[in-house]
Amino acid sequence: MNIGIGCTGSVVSVSENKVVVRINQDNACSGCRNKSACLTGRNNRLITVISKDASSFSVGEEVQLSMKESAGLKATFYAYIAPLVLLLICFGIMYHVTDSEILQIVPSLIAVAAYYLLLYKLRGRMEKTFRIVISKC
Repeated sequence: MNIGIGCTGSVVSVSENKVVVRINQDNACSGCRNKSACLTGRNNRLITVISKDASSFSVGEEVQLSMKESAGLKATFYAYIAPLVLLLICFGIMYHVTDSEILQIVPSLIAVAAYYLLLYKLRGRMEKTFRIVISKC
């Protein structure tokens, strides 16, 4: 099931298979269950949507963006839950290995930083999982 975020976006630019949409994040996130945990902190955001119908959109046109509800849950898992679990596991292991607090905390934080670096490196693959659909209002 696709969850729409409303007609809050306007087309900024169009290329052969991409549409760049500016959304007002305050309005777009009003119905999101995870908005309180979101750390973006920006009122306006540009989102690039890959679409084979990109040429049917024009600059300034109001559009609706949507994505599968399961994709939003996966994004929450990858961004918040998985790194927290990784941090706790690493800290737990280091807690049993050493008595030094620094040697418990630093490797745990390095593991989380490496996790986020891996997510960044895999962003091309992740775009396929978190596909945003654009439609006219």
